Amino acid sequence: MAGSNFNNPVVDGIAAGRKLAPVIMRNVVQRVQLYNGKGVTEEFSDNPLYYEIRIVRIKPLTQEARTYGETTNGGGFNSLDPEQPVTESYGLTMAHTIDLPIDIAQSSMDMIPLDLLNGTATVLDQKIAKNVNASTMAEQLAKALNYQYNGGTPLNDHVVTATLGTTDLLDAFFDLSTILDNGDIDNGVDAFPLESRAFQIRPTVKNYFQKSGKAVYDLGNWKGQDMLKIGAFDPETYPNVHVDGSLGEINQTMFFVTPDAIWTLAEKYLGLTAGDLAEVYGILSSAEGTGRGIAFSRNIVVGQSPRGQGVRIYPLYRWGHETWFEKSVALLVKTGFTSVGTGALKVIGDGSR
Repeated sequence: MAGSNFNNPVVDGIAAGRKLAPVIMRNVVQRVQLYNGKGVTEEFSDNPLYYEIRIVRIKPLTQEARTYGETTNGGGFNSLDPEQPVTESYGLTMAHTIDLPIDIAQSSMDMIPLDLLNGTATVLDQKIAKNVNASTMAEQLAKALNYQYNGGTPLNDHVVTATLGTTDLLDAFFDLSTILDNGDIDNGVDAFPLESRAFQIRPTVKNYFQKSGKAVYDLGNWKGQDMLKIGAFDPETYPNVHVDGSLGEINQTMFFVTPDAIWTLAEKYLGLTAGDLAEVYGILSSAEGTGRGIAFSRNIVVGQSPRGQGVRIYPLYRWGHETWFEKSVALLVKTGFTSVGTGALKVIGDGSR
C-alpha cells in the first residue's frame, strides 16, 4: 500500500508546500496530415461503415487512330469491331480500429480535481490522429518499397537519393516531381496532377531545406525575408509544426514536416524495428494513387463502468486506406539506401502482430 510521502518536497530541511496545477499539461500531437486532394483521396468513402468499399475505374480505350486512304483500315468506315468500355475494380478495406474501453474511477476524479473525462477524450483524439497519420504513411511506404526493392533487382525509378548537407534538396524535390509528372500509363494516368500532391519530410530534412538558403529563401528580396521570418516555404502560408505540420507549397505541392514519432509508429505498422526507415527522408504522394476512408461517426460512448463507480469510455474509431498505384509515390532516400524488411511489407496494427 502506498503511504503518504509527507517529507517531500523539502527545501533545506523545511517542508515546502505542494499544489496541484489547476490544468492538465497538454500533449502536442499533430492532427491528420494528408487530407482529401492532398496525398490521399477520401471522396470514395461516402458510407465508410462497411468493411470494404468497392471502387470502379473505367480503363482507357485501346483503339488507335487510323488514316484514310491507306490499304489497312483506310476506308470511309472503320473495319474493326466496335470497342466496349472495360472496368477495373479496387478495394478499400476499413480494417484498422481503436476500440479498447477506458475506465476512469470515480475516486480518481474525486481525488484529482481535474477534468479527467474531457482530458482523456482529448488524448484519445490525439491517439487516433497519430495512428491515421502513421498507418497512411506505412501504406504508401509499403507499396513504394515493395515496388522498388522487394521484387528482386532494385528498380530505382521512383526514388531520388540525397546526402544531407551536400545535395541541393530543392533540386532533389524537383527530380521527385518529375517522376510523378510521368504518371502511370498502365493505370490510365499520363501525369499525376501537381495540385494533388503532398510531400512529407523529416524534421532533419526541413532543417537542411531551410539552412541551404537557395532551396527556400532568397534573402536578397523582401519576400524571402518575410518567409524567413515566419519559417514558411512560400510567402502566403503561415506554417505550423504542432497542428498538422504544414509548411507551405512549392511547385503546387504541400509540404508537411512529419516528426520522427510518426515514422517510428509507421515502422510498427510495417512490422519493422524502430530506425529501420531512418534513411527514408521524404514521401511524395499523389491523391490519385491512395484512397482512404474514415469511419468516425460512432466516435465514443460514455457509460457506467462495470467495475464499480466511475465511467467507461467506449471508443469506436475505424479507418482504412489503400495505395492502388505504386507509381503515385516517390521516395527521397539517403544515398546508398537499398532495402528494409525481409519480404513483402504489409500494414498491420501493432496490437494485432
